[in-house]
Amino acid sequence: MPLSLKTSNQLKQAGLNWDPKTHDYFAVPDVDMDDKFFALSDMTVTMEVLHGYHAITFNGSVEWALDFVFQTDAIWLPTETQLRELIIAKLGSDASLMLQSSIGGYVVTVQKEGSKSIFEGITAEEAYASALLSLL
Repeated sequence: MPLSLKTSNQLKQAGLNWDPKTHDYFAVPDVDMDDKFFALSDMTVTMEVLHGYHAITFNGSVEWALDFVFQTDAIWLPTETQLRELIIAKLGSDASLMLQSSIGGYVVTVQKEGSKSIFEGITAEEAYASALLSLL
């Protein structure tokens, strides 16, 4: 399951860059579709360059009102795996990262250079996102 739109937007505002890949989830906010999310695929939702800008194009779905949306207008909704990989890349090999379930959801513990930080979230994605936000 991808991360929530609200938290994904916080990551985007904090400077998280998105290099779109097949199967990435994204949302198109502020166009009455905040509750919908999409996935890049090889068939119907693809990346193209239009008028010199990266765009997400919608193909093969005549009922859709969108032909394309510029990447800058979309918000990436990273998955748990993607968030974990981003954190590990930021921390480097001399750190440890641990996810545990708790009564209220999940806890991520980050240990680096003798320092320990704890981040909580209702879902594993939200806990990882909190940790990543602290690193951006």
